[in-house]
Formats: sequence, C-alpha cells, structure tokens
Amino acid sequence: MAWIAFKLGRPGAELTFSLNPAGLSITDGNIKVVHRNLEGDLRKSVIKAGLPTIGINSNYFTKVERDLFVSLLNITDSFLSFQLRDDWQMLKEKNTPSDVSTVRIQNSSITKLDEALIAAGATGQITINKVYDNPAGTGVDYYAGGSFHAATRTITLGTPLAAVVPVYVDYTYKGWLVDFEALTYSAEGGWVDRFNYDFQFVGV
Repeated sequence: MAWIAFKLGRPGAELTFSLNPAGLSITDGNIKVVHRNLEGDLRKSVIKAGLPTIGINSNYFTKVERDLFVSLLNITDSFLSFQLRDDWQMLKEKNTPSDVSTVRIQNSSITKLDEALIAAGATGQITINKVYDNPAGTGVDYYAGGSFHAATRTITLGTPLAAVVPVYVDYTYKGWLVDFEALTYSAEGGWVDRFNYDFQFVGV
C-alpha cells in the first residue's frame, strides 16, 4: 500500500509528512456560517458551502513525526497551508465576467492558499486550464493565450467573449488554506504514556 505524502504548515514553509491512507480523510464540510477569513470579506450572515474538512490520525506517525505535527499547534497567529498533490481539479466553476475580457474565479480556501503563498514570497499553486461559455465545456477555449493574476483571482481571457455571459472555468490546484478546528487524543491500549492524536482542519 502506497503511503500518502502531504505538506502542512505556514504558507511557503510547510513541513512534509507521510501517512498511511487509513489515517487521512478529506471530505466536503457541511454548509456553514463563516466567522472569519484572511481578507475579512465574509461576515456571520454569509453562508459558504464546500469547505474541505481534513481528518488526520497520528496513529501511523513515527514519534518524531507526531511531535513535529503537534508542534504546529503552537501556530496561533496564522492559518496553515495543506497541500497533498498537484492535480486536484475544479471543473466547470460557473462565474459571471465583469466584462468581455476578464473574469474572477470564486473566493474559496483554494484561492486563499494561492494568495497566502504569494504574500509569503512562494509560488502560487492554481493553474487555469480552460474557460468555456457553456457547461458542457465545448467549443472555444477563451482562456488560450490568456493570463491569471492570483492576488485578485482575475483571469484575462485570451479571446474576448462576444457578450457578458456566464463562463465555466477548469483549473488545477495543490491544496487549501486551513485552520485547526479540533484536536482529540486518547491513550493507546490503556497505556497513559502512549497517545493517539486526531486532528481536524477546516478550510477558511
């Protein structure tokens, strides 16, 4: 069974871990009220869906890895970058352009990580692949020859639209910007000096 390598830590300075797949779970979080994020552009009255919820069980860590992981609990002044792979896909995200030449992708924990990485002097992790004017993803790829500005989430289209109509964006990314949501622990086999930690993170 192949183990899963992932990075977790401050954006641009993540630590690398390796874990048995049985010790890692990633699901979409329930629709919830967002109380805070980096930009402060969401308030308690704003509902947001699709936040990644990441569960990590330390039972498969070496002691060195476990202690290094637990040290991340001391980071209380910023969010954390969680990156697992280079080919997560966002397919056919519907967005309404501001004009025939530019469109902004949605504000999410994916784009928050991109912004945080660039602010930290690291490389952004979103790659825009295609932009279509229909949900089937056929016909003209309006992104071909265009560009993407991560700090503003703005795509400049390579081919202008004929009119301001909704577009469907495909892009790939590495992970999310997350915050600690919960930590639980239990003794292993009744031994009080051997603890198994369960961590839960949620996208911002």
